[in-house]
Amino acid sequence: MRRRSLAIEERDVEQAAADAAMVFLDAVCASAYLGLTGAQQAFLRAMAPDWPAPSAVAEIARRSGKSTAWAAAYRKSLIDANVIEAAGMSRGRGK
Repeated sequence: MRRRSLAIEERDVEQAAADAAMVFLDAVCASAYLGLTGAQQAFLRAMAPDWPAPSAVAEIARRSGKSTAWAAAYRKSLIDANVIEAAGMSRGRGK
């Protein structure tokens, strides 16, 4: 809802940030997720309860009802696709 004011208030910034996050989720995250294989999607769903903390491969395997080899393979495929990153890695650290 637009206000009839030229002044930008804190609530305007908060609403704009929320709107931008929703557009990002719809335009970027959803399309990226839908472009993944079913197994990659299952891996991400198994990771979700841990967010924002790192997920353990053994826990992903347990939640998915799969082997740790399965989880390790799909972890690697998602890292290679730049969908997730290895624990301890941080983008933009300049290193």
